[in-house]
Amino acid sequence: MSIETDILTTLQATVTAGRNASSVPGLPISYVGVSFNPPNDSKYLEIVHIPNDPSDVYWSNKQVYQGILRVILHWPKTGSGPYPATDLLSSIVNQFQKGTRLANDIQIYQRPKILSSLAQSNEILYPASISYKSLQ
Repeated sequence: MSIETDILTTLQATVTAGRNASSVPGLPISYVGVSFNPPNDSKYLEIVHIPNDPSDVYWSNKQVYQGILRVILHWPKTGSGPYPATDLLSSIVNQFQKGTRLANDIQIYQRPKILSSLAQSNEILYPASISYKSLQ
């Protein structure tokens, strides 16, 4: 496996662990590059990986791998307001606190940011961004 694949695998496994520890441990997850059929109730997580590796900035053979992992909670329009969805999303991305070190020497260097919700025709999207960096 490549370093990029190892990093993505670790990040996605951490999202899965957060989901498993949440109040909805069976919430389906749409992983990067894996076929997925959204459930009928429109409740699921979507993972989007946005790598942003800088040019070689070290004299050695090491490379910086960095980027953003976007975790998007898809939630139906139920009229209950944003609180249940944002509380759930917060509990899931809580695995990525600033300073956390994951496998493959991945460091989370900012607190997860839960962004403004985006209303769609039949659902609301609640995105969170997680910034990471790894020196390999």
